[in-house]
Amino acid sequence: MIMMNLSINNFQSRLKIAIENIGISQAELARRSGLSRASITDYLKGKYKAKPGAIHSLAQALDVDAF
Repeated sequence: MIMMNLSINNFQSRLKIAIENIGISQAELARRSGLSRASITDYLKGKYKAKPGAIHSLAQALDVDAF
């Protein structure tokens, strides 16, 4: 359980930093990535871990490495 929380927290932090660095809103990230704004909000809150396809879409939209 601890390992999963560390993984989620790391993803959460990296996502938040990437959004801040590029300077876009969650709504704009949703539009660019094809994911729902609600999903992005849930990822940022650490509600659940993103699946590989979602991580790839977010990384492309944010112009960062996925892993």
